[in-house]
Amino acid sequence: MLYASAFGQETLPIYTDYLTDNIYLVHPAGAGVSDYGKIRLTGRRQWLNYDEAPELQTLSFHTHLGSNAAMGVAFFNDKNGHFAQVGGQLTYAYHISLDEQNTKQFSFALSALAIQNTLDASNYNLQDSDVPAQIQSENYYNADMGIAYRDKGLFSFYSIKNLLPTERVLFDGQLENNNLRRHLITLGYHFNKKEVALISYEPSVMLQYIEQTQEVFFDTNIKVFVPLENGELYGGLSYRRGFDKTIEAANHFTPFLGIKHHNFVVSYAYTRQQNKIVFSSDGFHQITLGYNFYLDRYSREASWDL
Repeated sequence: MLYASAFGQETLPIYTDYLTDNIYLVHPAGAGVSDYGKIRLTGRRQWLNYDEAPELQTLSFHTHLGSNAAMGVAFFNDKNGHFAQVGGQLTYAYHISLDEQNTKQFSFALSALAIQNTLDASNYNLQDSDVPAQIQSENYYNADMGIAYRDKGLFSFYSIKNLLPTERVLFDGQLENNNLRRHLITLGYHFNKKEVALISYEPSVMLQYIEQTQEVFFDTNIKVFVPLENGELYGGLSYRRGFDKTIEAANHFTPFLGIKHHNFVVSYAYTRQQNKIVFSSDGFHQITLGYNFYLDRYSREASWDL
């Protein structure tokens, strides 16, 4: 199931990056949403005791370019057995303040993507298969778009991944389904973040819908923040449930924990499957390293950070 899912990605896989201070990887309108720039390096590995297990590395950077404009760039390397995809995206975002205090903001963004898909079938023994026993590679191009709205503690995002039809012939020598669009909606509210409080918290949900397969995924999240002398400690729990009658749907929990110290960020997330049928009980491990850099020339009051 995971191997087949990777075939249809054609973009960055959607995990829980948005909960570990990396929402730009999920929503393009998250580029430059804070009043400082962000660099994030992420590594994710599934089933540590197995060779050729799925793994993902990402490197992203985004910042605002002035009082309204922003840009972002991301690179990723995604491997799943004999299949791999390497790609990058370039994003332009524009943030419009709807009040003088900058507590209300509307944003829109567009990303251009370039992706190379590779299938290494050189070691296959496929006498009756249409897949040739060789390394096949194809390049593809697509686009993502998104909008966002926030009002004080309220935040909302809507994104369309793989906006354009994509014709590819990598796997079976024939034209595959060219509809790879994925819709994502994130809604949440941050309580007491700008007030002096011992603990602030942030409930949120995310809905995914894949047009081609009509799969639906729903995340329910809670995130808690504890202020520190020179930073912040945060952690929480995410539960993802899939709704698909033809296969055993996604059903897993992800606890996560992170710390911000001065300009540095470190976070860890562990995903545990709850399905009856699983390949391994090892779970999925993800580490994120980050650095925040400030641009005083463009700093804005009442900044918003995710």
